[in-house]
Amino acid sequence: MNPFKGRHFQRDIILWAVRWYCKYGISYRELQEMLAERGVNVDHSTIYRWVQRYAPEMEKRLRWYWRNPSDLCPWHMDETYVKVNGRWAYLYRAVDSRGRTVDFYLSSRRNSKAAYRFLGKILNNVKKWQIPRFINTDKAPAYGRALALLKREGRCPSDVEHRQIKYRNNVIECDHGKLKRIIGARVLIIEALLTRQIVGRGSDRQVAGFLVPLRRTIQDNSDKEFLFLKKKSPLSLSRAVSQLHLPGISQKYNENRYYPLGEASASLIGVTGAENRGLSGIEQSFNTVLRKDFGVKKIRKNARGGVISVIQYDAPETAPAIRLSIDSVLQYIVYSRLREGVEQHHAQSGAAVLVSVNTGEILAMASYPSFNPNRFSGATSAEMRNVAINDSFEPGSTVKPFVILEGLRRHIISSSTLLDTRPFRVDGHLIRDVGYWPALTPTGILQKSSDTGVSHIALAMPSDALVKTYSSFGLGKPTGLGLPGESTGYFPFSRHRWADIERATFAFGYGLRVTPLQLARAYATLGACGVYHPLSVTRLSAPVYGEQVADPKLADAVIRMMESDVLPGGSGVRAAVPGYRLAIKTGTAEKLGAGGKYDGGHITYTAGVAPASRPEVALVVVINNPKAGQHFGGSVAAPVFGQIIGPVLTRLKIAPDALRAPVVHRQSG
Repeated sequence: MNPFKGRHFQRDIILWAVRWYCKYGISYRELQEMLAERGVNVDHSTIYRWVQRYAPEMEKRLRWYWRNPSDLCPWHMDETYVKVNGRWAYLYRAVDSRGRTVDFYLSSRRNSKAAYRFLGKILNNVKKWQIPRFINTDKAPAYGRALALLKREGRCPSDVEHRQIKYRNNVIECDHGKLKRIIGARVLIIEALLTRQIVGRGSDRQVAGFLVPLRRTIQDNSDKEFLFLKKKSPLSLSRAVSQLHLPGISQKYNENRYYPLGEASASLIGVTGAENRGLSGIEQSFNTVLRKDFGVKKIRKNARGGVISVIQYDAPETAPAIRLSIDSVLQYIVYSRLREGVEQHHAQSGAAVLVSVNTGEILAMASYPSFNPNRFSGATSAEMRNVAINDSFEPGSTVKPFVILEGLRRHIISSSTLLDTRPFRVDGHLIRDVGYWPALTPTGILQKSSDTGVSHIALAMPSDALVKTYSSFGLGKPTGLGLPGESTGYFPFSRHRWADIERATFAFGYGLRVTPLQLARAYATLGACGVYHPLSVTRLSAPVYGEQVADPKLADAVIRMMESDVLPGGSGVRAAVPGYRLAIKTGTAEKLGAGGKYDGGHITYTAGVAPASRPEVALVVVINNPKAGQHFGGSVAAPVFGQIIGPVLTRLKIAPDALRAPVVHRQSG
């Protein structure tokens, strides 16, 4: 039977009207106006009858399609610790892959019973066709037990798969920060001021019960007009003092910033001190912008101090919001993987920088060790140091792609040139590779990280050629971000006389010092086909223009050569990510000690762009002085690079590549 029989309007018009109402939540009168604009004159009461008649039938017929697993987002479940009405509790939350809240549950305990009640609550509140095929949690056993019990009771479909893979739950773990930013964006700090009037008879007896330890302080400062009784006191103490209504006591509430990402972004964002004055990081750089203007009032007083009139009044202005380019999810991913890498290898420190190739926006910048910016009074100088900008190192083999680029530009080599890579002496010094390869192509030089190969190329060009090349990609130049304590490193701009050994070692990263941020900018320029974009920590508006500093065809050719580093036989094979083509270069440099001599330590690098087919991001990972295991970039920094870049590409919704077969490079001998 035709359900539209007898209707004045066509079927398609009725269905579109019902669909618009159900999907967009507009009123019947607004829908009447929309249809009138499209030449359909219908009263809003008629639309109401259409919705009542056909909406339930539409839901019934579409329900089968909604159950399609490809259309249902997996659920991600986790718990966090929050304070509600003065009491701490566990907040169980469930979101889908798009970050939309499914349900939540508060519990005083975190155990299997709480997980069971939480899952049961969700299943009771959703329809069966809304239950996804996958539920992601962390590795806590409570969820597995609760889910198994619900399946035995028949409340949960048996085909629902429970996944306990840690990185899959980053969606909700990072979302906890957004939640706490909403419920605890401002922390009230109470400064209780106690004047000397409180030492009087009645007041002193009332307050003695909980201020006995401070009696001596009060007596020792009896000559002062006022003194601070307690700073940053708990809210409970403040309320207790207020309820006594003691003369002489006043309270001052100050706003203090709360940093939801905590130590993950502490060295970059920085901290604030009294009156929210920026003390480090972005807080200090943008202090004049972020500080609240308290306004000015100019008044006229009489001899007794009373206000006669207001001469001038400038109202306070609210500080403008600054939109950073930092992605909070990517920042957490980069920091957590970097921390694991530094701790695994017992390294002194580490840094990682993620840059958008097409805009120069910094998407993440992490440094370890770090500190809690919400309680930083006990933080050490090493923890507050931003290694990505404050420390500079010799870049090692990470500069070799730029040597190959300059060699191609000067026609010293071509992509198929076979170079002698046997050990040889320069000015009495032996230059050799870690392995032995008699001859390699430029691609093989990058894959095997051959020092002898790039030395031959550097010695065949003028002494200032590499200085100009490195400089054009931003090495040795300030980034212009304005972050406090940023180092420009060391770069031999003014050197005119070069020994051959200096020219050779300059080609594999010695004789200059760069920061991880400068190196990330250089690789972002290479990934943008030679277009130099100034770096930015604030979000930029399109279009973003840059300066062409290298031939785009040559830059693309070098990127194709760098892909060999993650293929079998390459030094960076541990950085490979299944499904994606990466263009990277590993590096290892000896570490200079305090006296300017090499002290036996090492700096390990992995730098690159991804995906190699159409670069979107540049990533640099630096691990400073690893002491456990090996000390090469391919074994220390490369695994961290791969653990970061995989989730980053997923987060940015970059489709995987169709990988080509490995290329075997020609060797002789």
